[in-house]
Amino acid sequence: PTAYAERNPCRGNGMTRGTGTTPMVAPTLVSIRGLTARVGQRVIVDDIDLDIPANGVTALVGSSGSGKTTTAMALMGEHRPGVQLSWCRKSTAQLHFGYVPQHPSAVLNPALRIGTVLRDVEQAARRRGADVSVDDALRRAGFSDDPAMLRRHPHQLSGGQQQRLVIALALLTAPDCLVMDEPTTGQDPARRDAVLTEIERLTGLGLPVLLLTHDHDAVR
Repeated sequence: PTAYAERNPCRGNGMTRGTGTTPMVAPTLVSIRGLTARVGQRVIVDDIDLDIPANGVTALVGSSGSGKTTTAMALMGEHRPGVQLSWCRKSTAQLHFGYVPQHPSAVLNPALRIGTVLRDVEQAARRRGADVSVDDALRRAGFSDDPAMLRRHPHQLSGGQQQRLVIALALLTAPDCLVMDEPTTGQDPARRDAVLTEIERLTGLGLPVLLLTHDHDAVR
């Protein structure tokens, strides 16, 4: 990915820092300036400027506890209890984000069949006017056409299938951008490669991805 520097409206004539000087060509999907997050008097995200292009993968890289998830949640209009957010400028108000957590099994209800969950999300999205379908979301998430799978419970899926199921649930909300939180952490090499291939496939379908990670090899 390319990066660039520009005048920062929050700091007078100061310049934002990027990893290069090549101008970003792609249209900007998300732009935020001066993002700061505090818990009480403690600053946990300090004056972040971030631009996400409207295609491809944008990687937000940092060690565990550095504020990646807090930053992504702020972009999505969310925050954990006790976290106070502020910024100078933010252009995400009309966007919808899909979120894939680091541990997909934690957000799947073990008591509900997969088809029930997917159809509930589909109906909620359609009530908001989204043109989505379970079949299309499963296809885009990389599932083959297997009606029997819809009768299974989440624990009957592999870890990779659970991750793709959460992606399908996110796709049913018709997101403008998919946020993936540490998707390669703790994965064996084969599964890690499969995750990266999946991310490339999703961006090839025109869905921008914000990748939160401390895996520098995955970013390269």
